[in-house]
Amino acid sequence: MMNHVLTKFHKAYMVYPNQFSVNHEYYQKNIEFHDYKVYFSDDLDDYQDSMSGAKVVLLGHLVHTKNSELNYDEIFSQLLSHEIDSYEFLEEMSFYNGRYALFLECDEQLYFYNDATSFLSLYYHADLPVYASHSELLKQLIEQLYNIDCEQIAYKSNGFLDYSKYKNIYKFNANTRLNMTSQKIKRIYPIKSYEEKSAEDVYSLIDNEIKESVKYLFELDKKVLCSVTAGHDSKVSLSYIKDHTDRVNFFTYTKNIEELENNAVAQIYRIDELIAQKLASNLNLNHTLFNMDNLPIKPKLNEDYDLYETSHSIKLINYYSENNDFKNVIHLKSTIFELAKGIIPKNIQNRDSFFPYKSAIKKWAKDFPIDDELVTKYLSDFIVRNDLNKTIQSGYHPFEILYYESRMNGWHSGIIQESDGYLDVFSLINTRHILFELLNINDSDKQDQQLHKLIVKNNWPILNYFQVNNSDSLEDKVIHLKEQLDERISNLENIVIESKDFYQYIKLNETRFRALSNEFSKVDKKQLVLTNKSNNIRKIEIKTFYNNTNGRGIIYFDVENDTIDLVDLSLNGYDLTFSPQETKIISVYASKNFEKSSWINASEFEIIEK
Repeated sequence: MMNHVLTKFHKAYMVYPNQFSVNHEYYQKNIEFHDYKVYFSDDLDDYQDSMSGAKVVLLGHLVHTKNSELNYDEIFSQLLSHEIDSYEFLEEMSFYNGRYALFLECDEQLYFYNDATSFLSLYYHADLPVYASHSELLKQLIEQLYNIDCEQIAYKSNGFLDYSKYKNIYKFNANTRLNMTSQKIKRIYPIKSYEEKSAEDVYSLIDNEIKESVKYLFELDKKVLCSVTAGHDSKVSLSYIKDHTDRVNFFTYTKNIEELENNAVAQIYRIDELIAQKLASNLNLNHTLFNMDNLPIKPKLNEDYDLYETSHSIKLINYYSENNDFKNVIHLKSTIFELAKGIIPKNIQNRDSFFPYKSAIKKWAKDFPIDDELVTKYLSDFIVRNDLNKTIQSGYHPFEILYYESRMNGWHSGIIQESDGYLDVFSLINTRHILFELLNINDSDKQDQQLHKLIVKNNWPILNYFQVNNSDSLEDKVIHLKEQLDERISNLENIVIESKDFYQYIKLNETRFRALSNEFSKVDKKQLVLTNKSNNIRKIEIKTFYNNTNGRGIIYFDVENDTIDLVDLSLNGYDLTFSPQETKIISVYASKNFEKSSWINASEFEIIEK
């Protein structure tokens, strides 16, 4: 019987072989398996049952996003009706949202799974059969159980790939499965190959799932906190909780802006302050703006902070510790919506290997010892440990996988542990089904953040009144557009344009035309009538902007006697000459009937009078 000091982490658990016994007053709750014991803290919910020949233990909480009303008995009975790790089993699990650690013991084998981005983390040792929710807790267990010192290799890992600050201790990857009995890790996700889709297609697939998560969140009978910034991500979460805002405390944190040396960072905080307060005032939100720099940091907090893998913001955690509004509540997190954005470095375009992105991930290491040779080794070992090449074979972009399985699974879940003493966390999209669908969105829609815009448009369109990361309101934008239109009106002064299918607007100082309806067909063509009102010969150029070659064969332009593909028109443009007083018609149509708003953006075109 050992009685040693173990750090009292919140929402913590540890797993070690039955041959050992650790007596610790804090980690009293426990569950015993055939070969292992699991001990966990009081603030971690648990569920356990036996069914279909398996012992099921859940730490934390989850919801089935196909049906949020299913209880745990129903969820796991449904799961275990399939063979473990079969496609059907993993497909079922891909719809689980929450923050959880799931143990399944079957045929004397103990399997471990956790949530889609490791909101409830697990650390493991390269050789020893001992596991824990925190790297520091695992290090302490190893020292006590095996009398082995764990070498510290960095002050903080900051979620770099799957490394911890200790040698041979790694962060478990949520897209893998761990057999604790055999100490073998197996990649289990993705279960489907990459399939390029529009943001609209993905939105239609995930919208009901997200709404089921919203339903679950507000049935937990806990106060919900939601941060508000000037960015897209928080607006997306806000749009989905429109009907529950009276039950939510909204907050925005800031700093002593005038003391910041980095002007760009200072401007971000200024814009966040302005937009957040505009949102709160206009939408009647229960909102608090607070300055993290105004409270002295408690010495004890500094000591505790050294134990974590990240250093996101000790000042923010210090503020939580001083305010009861941040106790026993759920923080609605929006960060992982980033996977729906254009995050791939523009100067590196490679879908066949992870290694071209070595320079891009160096900055993730921070305190980690790093150079060109080391980053190659770190990345190589990370790829092998997590069988990452399977994701490329399935068609997924290597950088997006690195971002998902390092920044989200590593760094983001690490910073969650910093605030565990004060609040719990929840995300509306923390399911593998949703996250891999986000990765399926085509590059153009990701760059334009089309999914974010669709969500806001369909759930709370007034949020579009407030510009993203910009202090201007929509009213300001309209004024700017009118000013631009006045400046550019002379560019088409000799060509009169009439259409019931398109409207004219200014973008990037260009006169553009956009379809009024998202219905495209081969028969009912959208038309633009152009007339040269002058008595001289006039020329114009027509140009589109959609250059994704995968989009060929869908939208066509008929100009005079020529039929031109939308993509080709973006690459070469088309010159059109008018005789005096001559009228010509431009027709736009599709190869088949469909109704998708994404093609309104794609079929946009410019007319320039020469």
